[in-house]
Amino acid sequence: MKFLLVTSTEREIVKVWVCQETSPAGSLLPPVDLASVAATIKSKGHQAQILDLRLYDDPWQEYHKEYERFRPDAIILNLTTTSATHDYQLIASTPGHVKKICFGTHAQEMVDYNFNKGVDFILLGDPEAAIASLIDCNMDGSRCLGVMTPKNNQTTPNYWENLDTLPKPALDLLDMTKYHAPYIKSGHSFTLLLGGRGCPYLCTYCLYPVLFGNKYRLRSVNNIADEIEEDYQKYDIKEFLFLDATFNSSSQRVHEFCEELLKRDLKINWACNMRVTPVSIHMLELMKRAGCSRIFFGVEDQDLLDETKKATTSHATTKAFKMARKVGIATVAFTMLFPRDDLNESQYSKRVLSILNDLKADAFQCNVAIPFPGTAMYEKQQNGVEPIWSQYDPHGESLPYKSNIDLVRVKKKVYRSFLISSPFLVLKAILGMNFKSFCQIVKTFIKQNV
Repeated sequence: MKFLLVTSTEREIVKVWVCQETSPAGSLLPPVDLASVAATIKSKGHQAQILDLRLYDDPWQEYHKEYERFRPDAIILNLTTTSATHDYQLIASTPGHVKKICFGTHAQEMVDYNFNKGVDFILLGDPEAAIASLIDCNMDGSRCLGVMTPKNNQTTPNYWENLDTLPKPALDLLDMTKYHAPYIKSGHSFTLLLGGRGCPYLCTYCLYPVLFGNKYRLRSVNNIADEIEEDYQKYDIKEFLFLDATFNSSSQRVHEFCEELLKRDLKINWACNMRVTPVSIHMLELMKRAGCSRIFFGVEDQDLLDETKKATTSHATTKAFKMARKVGIATVAFTMLFPRDDLNESQYSKRVLSILNDLKADAFQCNVAIPFPGTAMYEKQQNGVEPIWSQYDPHGESLPYKSNIDLVRVKKKVYRSFLISSPFLVLKAILGMNFKSFCQIVKTFIKQNV
């Protein structure tokens, strides 16, 4: 069989695994989720191609052109909430005899809605495990584990038991030179990694456990290092970003990983998402020696840590940033705005700026909290109104719920005020960016503020 794996048609939409948003920095991230699924398909002896429609000026023409050339038996999409409107258009434009297969949080949470839009199969859990089962069952969804069809609404996800046996992502199906992000050096290829899947925490807004489950399933340190070394040697990739939400869930594992990188003497840079605990000076110093150049910490709203079930403290947050600064690892603070009744717009923006000033992060990103289907926040915000999926975007201009204050305006106030009050940090952040991302940020700022 022939499988065509397809990205969003919209260049500004970022969607990879559970990440979904329009990028204010114009990041163009490689669709490594599709590459991982494609690798599993190829391991089963079938053909797979990846079509990144974001790379073309006329994505629709390119889609139909590639369809005529490749003649796929099935298409596969990561169906996210942010991209759903465009994904449904692509599904509708695909000939009826071609099977439409979808995975991702929106796919598995909006089941009936998706089937009504023409989806034939929904993959639950690890999409590689589910697609392998579907292929083994000769595309008979009624006999598969982790596959839903319009006639078989089973809800048991299929997880890959031993992640070390998962085929490495088929990066040979991508032109890795086409992708860029703000802190990746111009001309350097980079890729995205998952060192594990799942998350044991209960944050009310988070999608990681929705797709991958609440158990944090880990790859071995050697297996991760093998992938890095292969990408380094085969594709000349020197920059790596871990997408795990809880990279530092085990201090010992972080230490073992860093020691393995040092032993292999790989001249790479890498970055990761981390919780503010557990973090220690020794851990950060070792990470620095092993090539870690940047850490993304989830700061969210420090006043609502209990309400959002963040399971951390403001003291731990401040301490983590201070330690990273001491060892020389750059930090990015991910802040998040939630509906609040106790502050007006001006007070809220000042509160966020006060937190950022205390943390002294090298850069920050301010998102508006979005109640994505599958999260506790979504259950709380449901109002029975027909959803407008384009509003489910942390960087959008409108929200899918009512708030007593305009959170989009608060976000703009935060960025404008930071630009005025911290020119040195802004200049430092700009000097560390690649040119494409800098131009996109300027363009976005002008569009939203002039």
